Amino acid sequence: MKFINITPNLMVEYVNKTVKFYEDVLGFKCDQTVPESGQYEWASVKSGDVEIMFQARSSLSVDFPAFQELPTGGTLTLFTRLEGIQELYD
Repeated sequence: MKFINITPNLMVEYVNKTVKFYEDVLGFKCDQTVPESGQYEWASVKSGDVEIMFQARSSLSVDFPAFQELPTGGTLTLFTRLEGIQELYD
């Protein structure tokens, strides 16, 4: 099994404001958003090989109801991309 990357998906209150901060202050570039315009429920930003995803509390809490009561800033999920998962499973 080979790990390709791990990307944090941080729970935030306002995805648009968070993306703007990462762009304006930290120099990241917005890579993807859902929806494509308006108030984002989810977005990813990149800088070089670093990717960070942001998801609105309201959206993330649909998949993980327990997150509704957790504070933003430290509440997250991790998306792991790897090769060879079937071999590990077998």
